[in-house]
Amino acid sequence: MEAEVRERPGEGSAHSKLGMVYAVLGRRDDAVREGKLGMGLYNYDSILVSDREWELTKSYIQLGEYETALDHIEHLLSIPSAISVKYLEVMPMVDPLRDHPRFKKIISRNDK
Repeated sequence: MEAEVRERPGEGSAHSKLGMVYAVLGRRDDAVREGKLGMGLYNYDSILVSDREWELTKSYIQLGEYETALDHIEHLLSIPSAISVKYLEVMPMVDPLRDHPRFKKIISRNDK
């Protein structure tokens, strides 16, 4: 992924995916930097920005930063995005959040 970012530095999804790799490796600062960079490269298209924000959210979950991840989930549910309550109910990536009281509240509040 690092090579892909070097080859295509203006490609937001490459930065976002590299951020997710860094999160798995526990490299928090690198993960957040790349995730935010990936979002910033798509500031002209809200759907693509939301896709990059979801990737950043998954990085925060992987890093155990659940409150920040929940902030992003709330935001994604409030804007046009591919993220929905139904999606969150079946997405394995959010399993660490399932018993979190705030996650339960978000799901129940938005489950309409």
